[in-house]
Amino acid sequence: MWATVAALDTIDKRATRCIQRLELYAAVDYILAAGGFSFGWKGTVGIVLPSVFFFGGRDMFFFTILSAMLGQIFCRPIKKLTHRTRPDYSKRIPRAWNLYGKIREASSDGYSFPSGDAMSGGAVAGSLIHATGSWWWLALAVYPSFGRVYWHYHYIGDVLSGAGLGLAAAAINAQIFGTRPVAGVEVTACLVLFVAFMKFTASPPPKEKAN
Repeated sequence: MWATVAALDTIDKRATRCIQRLELYAAVDYILAAGGFSFGWKGTVGIVLPSVFFFGGRDMFFFTILSAMLGQIFCRPIKKLTHRTRPDYSKRIPRAWNLYGKIREASSDGYSFPSGDAMSGGAVAGSLIHATGSWWWLALAVYPSFGRVYWHYHYIGDVLSGAGLGLAAAAINAQIFGTRPVAGVEVTACLVLFVAFMKFTASPPPKEKAN
C-alpha cells in the first residue's frame, strides 16, 4: 500500500513540475494570477461570494456559502492529518506577477494537501451547476486549480482532491436542500457552528524564540 502511495506521490510531483516549469507570456501570467489568489480566504469572502450574490441573488448566495463551509470542514482535518509539505518555493520560475510569497505551513491551513483554494473553486462551481444546470461552471474549479499549481503553491494531486471536495460539498447540499431555497436562519446557524469548528481546529500561533 505505502509503495503505491509513494509511487503516486512521485508521479504527482513530476507532473506538477512540468506545469511549474512553464514560461508563458506576461499577459497570460496576469490572467492566471486571479486564479492564483481569488479563491483563498480573502478572495472568496471579498470577491467570489459578493459576485455570486450580485449576479445570482440571495438563494444562490446562501447555497454557495453552505457549500464553501462544508468543503472547508472536509478540507482542514485532512490537511492536519496528512501534513504534506508544499512545493519548494525557492525553485519557482519568476513570473510577471508575484502573488504573496511563501506560505507558512505551520498555520491552520498551511499544509499542501488538499488545496483549500481549489476546494473553494469546486464548491462555487458545484453550487452554480446545481442552480443553473450548466456544467460549464466547472471552469471555476479548473481555473484556480491550475493557478495554484502554476504559481508553485500546490501539486496537481492537491488541487484535484481539493476541487473534488468542493464539488462533493455542493452535491451533498443539493441532496439535503433539493430545489427549495436555503433559509437565512439555516445559514446563520451553520455559520455559528462553522466559526466554532474553525476556532477549535485552529493551530496555535508559533512561539517566539528567546533572545
